[in-house]
Amino acid sequence: MPAFGLRHPDAMATVIDVPVRPVVPIDVLRAGAKLVPIGNLEVPITSERLRQRIRWIRPQHGFTLVELVVVMIVIAILAVAVVPRFSLLSGFDEVGYRDKVKATLEFARKAAVAQRRYVCVTKNGNGLVLTRDLRDPDPLTFASVTAATCPNAGSSQVTLPAPDTAACGGATAGNEICAPANSTSITLSAPATLLIFNPLGQPSSTANCSTTNFCYTVTGTDAYTITVEAETGYVH
Repeated sequence: MPAFGLRHPDAMATVIDVPVRPVVPIDVLRAGAKLVPIGNLEVPITSERLRQRIRWIRPQHGFTLVELVVVMIVIAILAVAVVPRFSLLSGFDEVGYRDKVKATLEFARKAAVAQRRYVCVTKNGNGLVLTRDLRDPDPLTFASVTAATCPNAGSSQVTLPAPDTAACGGATAGNEICAPANSTSITLSAPATLLIFNPLGQPSSTANCSTTNFCYTVTGTDAYTITVEAETGYVH
C-alpha cells in the first residue's frame, strides 16, 4: 500500500509512515474483486487468472546510463591494450622456430663429437642445412674444411632426429630445417661464412656478431638471437 511520509516539525530525522488504502467502489467488491498488491498499490482484480499472473510479476531491473558508459569505456581499453596481446600465433611461430634453430645447432655440435667429423652448418634461405666432411679429421683444420668438402649430397648429409618435412614442404633429405610454412614474415639472419664444428665440439673461429661468437637471429614481430660461444660451442 502507498504511504505518505509526514515529517514532524520538531524532529527532522523522524518519518511517520501512514498507509493509505485506495477507495474501492462497493459494487466492485460485491462482484468478487480482490485487492492484489502491485508494487506499493493494492488494485482490485476480479479475474482469478489475472490475479495469478500478477502474483508472478517481479520488478524488472536494468543498468543506469552511467553503468553502461563505464562498461563501454572498459571494453574500449581492453580492445586497445589487451586484445592485441592475445593475437600470438605469429609469436608462437617465431618462438618455435627460434627453438628449432637452437636445437639444430646443438645437434650439429653433438653430431661432430659423436661421429668424430667436421660438421658444417649452412644457411639455406631462411633455413639451415647440416652436412659433414667425410675425411679423416686428424690432419684437418678449419681452414681445410669448406662448403665443397661438406657437400649437401649422399652420406655427407647429417640426418636430423626429426626431419622438418612440414615446414620444408616435404622436399627435404632430412638434414635441414625451414621457417614456418604458414608465415612469410619470419626470417633468419645467419653468418655469411660457414659455421663448422670440429670433433671436439668447438666452432670455427670466424664470427659475425662479436670478436669470437656466431649469432643467428630469428626475426618476425620480435627478434630472437641465438649465440654460439667460441671455444666451447655452447649454444644459447
